[in-house]
Amino acid sequence: MIPCVENRRWSVGGVTYATLNVSGSCNNLCDTAPDAAEFFARNHADIVWLQETFDEAVARGSAAVMLISQANPGF
Repeated sequence: MIPCVENRRWSVGGVTYATLNVSGSCNNLCDTAPDAAEFFARNHADIVWLQETFDEAVARGSAAVMLISQANPGF
């Protein structure tokens, strides 16, 4: 698994916050130079990070989880 140093997690006031590294156009799969290997490694790391975030929120008794990302998800 690649390290995603952009991913961070913290809790304040009963809310657990987490950032997710979602890169480039279409999560780096459909830009001018897509990189499927990078996507699959980073996406796996993000999924694990997301699961761990919810585990931590439950353990802390958080009332909510807020996820933060800066990329266009292509909705």
